[in-house]
Amino acid sequence: MDYAVGPIPNPTTYEPYQLPGWTGPIPYNAFSIEAPSYFSKLVEVLIEELPKMNDVLAEISNGYTYGPGCNDNCLEFTPAYAQQPVGTTGVPRTVIVSLYRFLEGYEHHPIGVDATVLMDFVNGFSLQKV
Repeated sequence: MDYAVGPIPNPTTYEPYQLPGWTGPIPYNAFSIEAPSYFSKLVEVLIEELPKMNDVLAEISNGYTYGPGCNDNCLEFTPAYAQQPVGTTGVPRTVIVSLYRFLEGYEHHPIGVDATVLMDFVNGFSLQKV
């Protein structure tokens, strides 16, 4: 259940939050992808799945890998594109993340590998394709 809290900056009241025209609680799939719970789940999926292809990643990125054992040659990711539902339909979303080499002093140094992740709190997050 979500609550509207107020007044800001010193809240003294709260009441259940209900979107106009929406019945029942707001599903997790309708929340913003910037929510910490979404981002942490996204990281979990990538840490679980991407190290399975570290041999390929190392070959195409001059020795850089993804995951806990990467030492100084680590790949990072950034969301490149996120499919947002229109309004609060609650449909699962997909996010495309781009992998890049972490190089001190450079913003992004992409390696040309993108991963598509299905973000669904009901059935779980999953890596769809690389």
